[in-house]
Amino acid sequence: MTRSELIRQIADSITEIDVLRSSIARGTSERILLDELRDDLDTRVNRLSVRNFEENSRRYLEFTEAISDINADLQVTIDDVNNIVTTINNLKRLVGAVDQLIGIGRLIV
Repeated sequence: MTRSELIRQIADSITEIDVLRSSIARGTSERILLDELRDDLDTRVNRLSVRNFEENSRRYLEFTEAISDINADLQVTIDDVNNIVTTINNLKRLVGAVDQLIGIGRLIV
């Protein structure tokens, strides 16, 4: 998966998170946590966009595969407001996995 494809995939998840957030009352603990995680993920997407990666390296491929798998898990639960705890846990995993990928990239200057 290229960096552009990965960013697009995560951006699509952010959009779905926004839809989910709109169905949860402001000020509730779930909404506050979703807001924070959504902003964290958006920040990390911005960081991905200013980094170069060796897209054929083993580490890059492992990280992007893990991110894609976590994103798939998120997609299973994100449409079900009754499954908010699992969605939040998947979102935390996604943020952490993107952090790891950012760690192997080189800043574009």
